Amino acid sequence: MASNDTTPQYDEPTFTQYEGVSGEEDVREALNGNVLRPLSITIGSKQMPKEEFCRHTALEKIQGMPDFIMKALDRLMLAIEVKTKWVLSVDDIVAMYQDNLTTLAAHRAPPISVIDPIKQIYRYMGHNKLQYGVLSTYERTWFFWRPQGNPDVLRISNVVKNTDTNPTLLRSLVYIMSLARHNPDSPSPPASPPPPTDDYEPPDEEDDDGDSTYYPPKGSSSRSGRGGQGGNRGGAGKRG
Repeated sequence: MASNDTTPQYDEPTFTQYEGVSGEEDVREALNGNVLRPLSITIGSKQMPKEEFCRHTALEKIQGMPDFIMKALDRLMLAIEVKTKWVLSVDDIVAMYQDNLTTLAAHRAPPISVIDPIKQIYRYMGHNKLQYGVLSTYERTWFFWRPQGNPDVLRISNVVKNTDTNPTLLRSLVYIMSLARHNPDSPSPPASPPPPTDDYEPPDEEDDDGDSTYYPPKGSSSRSGRGGQGGNRGGAGKRG
């Protein structure tokens, strides 16, 4: 899934400087203002049918409430979930996910857990039969892929930071847009629970989220190719 010379070109937008991006609404505003809206205008508006990034309420039949979606007419193509940098404060969420599972297996609470955010975007993708998803704090972004031929496997890219230059966050999203444009669908994984209806709140040490027994299949979160290209180069090996 490496990018190539057919990736659409666009004029670099003018960025707005956001200070103190901390709460989820701040993250949504920064991501939408500096990334999603410019891509809707420069790339999405030139497609037939027109593509755009918008809030999940723009479509009626969405399972769950992802923060943003990519759609073309009434077709859902991509789900995006936003978290604060306090919830996702590490670059390597694949390694942290595996560490979290080990810690939980020892009946201890991990000091930093990425399990619930990963579960959340995985469910949005699974219940809406999507191949691709995005998890972002604006400062850090990861791209998710559920292969059509193996939909209960979840592949996670390397982190792409909003300060990266090769590739940039914009170019990374242009590439994931092109993947979703050509083939957005993947079957729902078997035996999935209902998608979350409320935004994620980290559990405290005495109370988990009541659903901690459900994860993407153990070992299925895997390192893919350079995250800026939205996924896997030549097949990603499972980690664990």
